[in-house]
Order: sequence, then structure tokens, then C-alpha cells
Amino acid sequence: MERKAIKHFATLCAKGVNDPKTTKPHQLPIYATAGFEFETSIESINSFLHQPGTHVYSRYGNPTVEAVAQKIADLEAFGTGKEAYGLLTSSGQSAVHLVIQSLLKPGDVIITQGNLYGGTTELFKKVFGQSKIDIQFVDFSSKEAIIAMLQKYAQNKVIYIETPANPTLSCIDIQMVSDVAKTYGVLLIVDNTFCTPYIQRPLSLGADIVIHSTTKFLHGHGASMGGVVVAGSHAFASPGIQLGQVSRSETNINLLPSGDHEGQISYEPLFVRFLRSAPSLPIVKISMS
Repeated sequence: MERKAIKHFATLCAKGVNDPKTTKPHQLPIYATAGFEFETSIESINSFLHQPGTHVYSRYGNPTVEAVAQKIADLEAFGTGKEAYGLLTSSGQSAVHLVIQSLLKPGDVIITQGNLYGGTTELFKKVFGQSKIDIQFVDFSSKEAIIAMLQKYAQNKVIYIETPANPTLSCIDIQMVSDVAKTYGVLLIVDNTFCTPYIQRPLSLGADIVIHSTTKFLHGHGASMGGVVVAGSHAFASPGIQLGQVSRSETNINLLPSGDHEGQISYEPLFVRFLRSAPSLPIVKISMS
């Protein structure tokens, strides 16, 4: 096809480049773009009106970001026979913030452990404390203590646990906590950063939402910053949970496509990396006793 002549140098500078690829790339491309192209203004309007769906703006959704989020969700759901979905964020703390902001309001309660990762404890106390969201600590090795705490607070609440904990490696029986939580209709959120889905899959043990700081093991232990929220379809569709509504588009905590791309490359050898780490696994086993 004959190329249309461009009359002005400035026009050529501003003109977008054509994609010259002839075959499908081996690796997931980095979609380093803020916006997306539409053939007509009507197509653009319809796309913005019917979200989520078509890619319109990278703060709402980006192909690189979504592909990697789904990869992590598939890893977490492996062997469960269930579908899971993921949202990638700029850090593990932003993933925690996204979930708590979506679920709780002033007067609600977070029931958690005393040996949480320090950054999460600071977030709960200093940030959500200002929003009048209460934080209560409980001994998760005692089923009776958990039940007593749930009975004590009538208001809306969530259980948030991190197992193994950072850095103590103390572990919690996710299945036991999940059984108790379900009895009282309380959502269970699990930080699975240290184990990754190679060793532990909280969704299979009854957790409702799983969080990672992908900065750690998933991204190759410090290769890039990131976080992820993984949940089953019920957590994204339920009006009472609203993870689908209060997402990256409203909170501006999304991970850049370049970070997602680095993460995707690091997931491929995840199995091998953990096999090489196997000699240290007895340490985790001892901490559970």
C-alpha cells in the first residue's frame, strides 16, 4: 500500500510508529503505553462505558499487567479445580492496603497476629488506625482464643494472617482458622509471601483472599518491586467485598508493565529455585511444632 506523504517535519515527529513484527514474540511484550488506539470515536466511547473489558487506559488495565496477574492466580489455584483472579500492585504493602480499603470502613476490626511483618503492622496501626479501623491481636495457635475474639466484636471484621511470618517463620494452621472464620461468616486473608504457591496454596485451605509481596521469592528475591492480590471469583463479584470496584483504577497503586515483565521471567524458574532451597525446609517444619 502506498504511504501517504507527510508534509511537515513536526507531523512526522508526532506520528506513531507502525508495529513491524511478522511473527508472535517468544516472551510476553511490555505494553509500555498509557492509552490504546480506537478506530472510531464511537468505539472509544463504548469501550469507556463498558468497563472492565476493552483496554482503554493502562491505569484501568494493561495487557502485560493482567497476563502476569493471571499467571500468579493460576499458580495459587493449581490443583484446586477453582478459578482465581489476580490484581497486581506496585508493592506488597499496596496490595494489603487495597484489600483492607476495599473490605473495611471506620469502626470495623482487623483480627491478626502479633508477629506480622513490621510494615503491615505499621500500615494497620498508623494508616488504618487514623481511619478508625481497629486492630486486635490474637494467639492463632488457640482455636478457643480465635472464637472468643470473633464473639467479642459484633461489627464487621476480617481475619488477616501471615504464615510463615516475616521474619520469625512462625506458622499458623490455615485450615483451622478458615473453618472457624467460615462458622462466623468472616473473610480470611492470608499473606503467602514466604511460601509462594509452590509450597502452600491458601485458597485450597479455605482462605478467601491471598496476598504476596512479589518483591520477595516470586520476583526472584528483590529483582523488582511488586505485590499481588489473588482471590476466587466470589471475592471479585460480591457487592459486599468490592475488590472489582475498588481496584487499581481508583487507587493508583498499579505495577508498571516493565516490572510485570521482569516478574514473568522470574516465575519460569520458580520451581527450580525452590528445589534448590529444599535443604532449608526443615527450618519451617520445626517452627510449626
